[in-house]
Amino acid sequence: MSRDQLVVGDVTLVASADRVTLSGDVGVGRLFWSMPPRPSVELRGEPFVAALLLSAMRSGRDLVLPPNAPVDASFLAATTELQVIFARWYTALSRVDIVAPEIASRGSASGRMVGYSGGVDSSYSVLRAADGADGTVLFDGIEYGEPNPALMSAVGATLTQAMAARHLPLTTVQTNVKSVGRATGGYWSEFIGGALASIPHALGLADYTVAGSNSWENLRPYGTHPYTDPLWSSSTLRIHHHGTEALRIEKLAALAQAPDLLAVLRVCFQGEDYNCGVCHKCLQTSAALRALGLESPAMPPLRDPTLLRRLVVEHDGDLVDWVEILTPGLETRDPALAHELGRLMHRYRLRKVVKELDEVLLNGGGRKMLRRLGMIGAAP
Repeated sequence: MSRDQLVVGDVTLVASADRVTLSGDVGVGRLFWSMPPRPSVELRGEPFVAALLLSAMRSGRDLVLPPNAPVDASFLAATTELQVIFARWYTALSRVDIVAPEIASRGSASGRMVGYSGGVDSSYSVLRAADGADGTVLFDGIEYGEPNPALMSAVGATLTQAMAARHLPLTTVQTNVKSVGRATGGYWSEFIGGALASIPHALGLADYTVAGSNSWENLRPYGTHPYTDPLWSSSTLRIHHHGTEALRIEKLAALAQAPDLLAVLRVCFQGEDYNCGVCHKCLQTSAALRALGLESPAMPPLRDPTLLRRLVVEHDGDLVDWVEILTPGLETRDPALAHELGRLMHRYRLRKVVKELDEVLLNGGGRKMLRRLGMIGAAP
């Protein structure tokens, strides 16, 4: 019996005066990458495979490309190992076939770039890994829940100016890879690495650095990872994962050496302001800055640590970032902040113990009853 297919069709490369757009129909709409013209931009299949492979695996559909979107042989071979790794990490994923009628290397590739969003991880990668780079890349379409062109334009202008001072031109790529990946059945935490890799493939780069989130001791199964990110490379593009040598609090501390990067720090995903100052990500970063004795003009300072009481630690990966902020000696230097950090972490650990007891003693019945009563949210 034949398996269902995720078919990429009507792939086109359309140029205008100042942009070139690679796109293809994937059933739920057109998946696209819109970027400045570059001689190395070609009509290729690698961006579609990188963007859609994990979605295809989660929905159990073979990924089918058209003959006019060739795929590099070494890239295609590496997807076998990528599927082995992701299927071991996430048991709901199944290995699929990639049907690529045309196997051919890219005609040309050029440029060495570093991904840059203004965040802690990417700012650190610009500081530590951009020597000899030709520029940086900003992705428009993977951060905010709803498009906000005016805000993204302002973000782009601010970051462009910051990078120009470092002689690193900022290239902005508009894409809907996140929304299309979700619409085709994928989970962002799984396909984020492929989505990020799709962009240097679309640009036709020769070398690209992904700013990693987790340090070596805190690695866990995740879509962007030092083991998997390099496997999205091809015979003409080498992809690196950078930053595992440092905790996020250490990355932030390193930015004290780069006041220009610290001045434009951007961590907020709410899509309402450069940094809203009140969301989970903003408060976490403000707490870390306060713990280090640093300030950023782009980041509202945490004057009142009790604001952390409005937050909920969601999972162990999130807990790691909070634990880092409780730096040695903080109880003496800033007892108010240390108290609220300890309180926040204690609440998470208590909820986790209660949840585990509920699973062991009541087979999850306690949480089910609380959901029916509307006392906790629905299961994800």
